[in-house]
Amino acid sequence: MLNSREDIDALIVSYLNGEASPDQAMLLEDWKNEHPDNKEYFLKFEKAHATTYGSQPFTLGSKGSAWKVIENQIKEQKVTPLWRKPLFVVSVAAAAIITLIVVTGVLSPDDTPPVANNTKVEREKELEERENVIYASNKVAYYTLEDDSKVMLQPGSKLIIPKDFNEKNRSLSLDGSGTFEVIHDEKNPFVLMVGELEIYDLGTIFHVDHSGDTVKVSVDEGIVELKINGQKQALEKGDSAFYLVSQKVIKKYAEPSAREDVVFEFDGTSLAEATEILGAFFKRKIEIKNPALAECTVSVTFKNESLATILDIIAELLDINIVQNKKTIEIYGESCQ
Repeated sequence: MLNSREDIDALIVSYLNGEASPDQAMLLEDWKNEHPDNKEYFLKFEKAHATTYGSQPFTLGSKGSAWKVIENQIKEQKVTPLWRKPLFVVSVAAAAIITLIVVTGVLSPDDTPPVANNTKVEREKELEERENVIYASNKVAYYTLEDDSKVMLQPGSKLIIPKDFNEKNRSLSLDGSGTFEVIHDEKNPFVLMVGELEIYDLGTIFHVDHSGDTVKVSVDEGIVELKINGQKQALEKGDSAFYLVSQKVIKKYAEPSAREDVVFEFDGTSLAEATEILGAFFKRKIEIKNPALAECTVSVTFKNESLATILDIIAELLDINIVQNKKTIEIYGESCQ
């Protein structure tokens, strides 16, 4: 929380130095948008910082549209390694000086303490050695990598990208879950590390779902190859496999033709009947807390969807709230009549 001017100034200094976390950057953006005076204060602070250290004002990377299925819904962010961004060198004393420049205007350029050249060199070297890390905090995040490959990170996940990505290699590390739409390059293969598991892409769209001791990989298009400790498993369109982290074992799921599709087709079906069917199939107790909702009708078809996805869609269709507890799933809302 930004409870004082000191908190705001400290956050701005951290941001301009390139040291703010993604959550801190979002907090600063929210504060700037709360009132025009906040944005004006930030711009003055930014200009003072740039004037003091001979640098251009720091700006966020540009954003564009995400890939086809969300191109009209969300903007994408071009991932630029931190070492390529403008460099700002500052000490604690310098931060206090910048604050005085903006708030009081009492200091002249001659009063600004010089920054030693060797300190700047050390700072640049430190930034060059860092890896770039992108996060999805509490919602799905979309990114376009330097090679134009697309990434969708699930909440709580992070992707670690080497500073030489797309130059010397295209190797990344994933902590969590995500979807990847990869641009194929035979001379520079795309390799995703999930712990010790290596996923080699051969030009495809694939999903990684890391939950507990299991990493599940499924392929929508193209081919991927899983590798660990001499084991190899190729996956084509429609295939999926799982990797047991503790046992370091890769297993492929049954062939698509051997799987039985699970289809729920609701055509004017009452919510009471739909929840009874879903509860019986998924072995979950579903309770409608407002009896007036029981006769609301649902017209939608689901194929091979999880219970969570089905309930989310029904909630959107009927404008109701669904709360999932350990033992029961509860449905709240007003009458739809």
